[in-house]
Amino acid sequence: MSRAAVFDAIVSDEDLNIIGINENSVFHNFSLEERPIASGPFAILRWGEIDRPPFIGVNPPMRLTIWFHWPSEETNDFSKLDNAIDICDNLLSGLGGESGIDGYTVTCVRPTGRSGDLKDDGFQTITKNASYEVLFRKT
Repeated sequence: MSRAAVFDAIVSDEDLNIIGINENSVFHNFSLEERPIASGPFAILRWGEIDRPPFIGVNPPMRLTIWFHWPSEETNDFSKLDNAIDICDNLLSGLGGESGIDGYTVTCVRPTGRSGDLKDDGFQTITKNASYEVLFRKT
């Protein structure tokens, strides 16, 4: 699972920081009706299980879905969201062996798909998401 290693990698990535994704704009399971920040892009990390039986002695992968949002009054350019997902794909795919302060180590991350271009009327944003399978072990 290692939520900590994934979160730390995302908020400290220079390329994501350049576009405004950092420790102040990445949230775990944010579910309120209002935007978590007033302006600029933000990301919401949602963790869930995968419907696959585990191998004996091996943790099943966890599903990570990252929702990227950008206020629609600031842009309607979905390529900005595509760029953020491209950066995450590269970053997370190379994350094997990273330990988090939560006591878990990421062993492998595999991108599993992306959404189409979407609008979030509650947050008043354009949005896209990307999904990943995250393999981990207890450190």
